[in-house]
Amino acid sequence: MAFKGSQTEQNLKDAFAGESQANRRYLYFAAKADVEGYNDVAAVFRSTAEGETGHAHGHLEYLEQSGDPATG
Repeated sequence: MAFKGSQTEQNLKDAFAGESQANRRYLYFAAKADVEGYNDVAAVFRSTAEGETGHAHGHLEYLEQSGDPATG
């Protein structure tokens, strides 16, 4: 079965998008926490964002099989 064009490929693209959005969301929350003086909370959000980045990179590694995820 071909990977390119498969449901698995689409699922990985969707998962990558979700992890990427989560990363940005957590970094946004971290910035807000910094502004409000909650430095410890901001650090937790940054750490969580880093975890989401790792997940996104994992999805990209699988997607390399079919070329660039954005352009195919």
